[in-house]
Amino acid sequence: MVDALKFKSLTRLKLENIHIDDEVITYLTTSCPLLQILWVFYCHGLKTFCVYGHHQHLRSVSIKYNTPFEKIDIEAPNLYLMNGLILT
Repeated sequence: MVDALKFKSLTRLKLENIHIDDEVITYLTTSCPLLQILWVFYCHGLKTFCVYGHHQHLRSVSIKYNTPFEKIDIEAPNLYLMNGLILT
């Protein structure tokens, strides 16, 4: 099902309180080439948070989570805001 989704015009994406895995984050971000703002709040199932593909438009990433990530890796040369908040 995920393979069928393409969001070529999407500029903002907010994922909140859902079960999602690492591959879905990577797929969604590569399927949104114009993505500028990404919020990921309290999503369960993530161990790593990776955004690859040198996102030229991505400017802001905000993450709120209950469990620490093993790895956070973001390729975005124009990123100017990165917020991370852990609540235990």
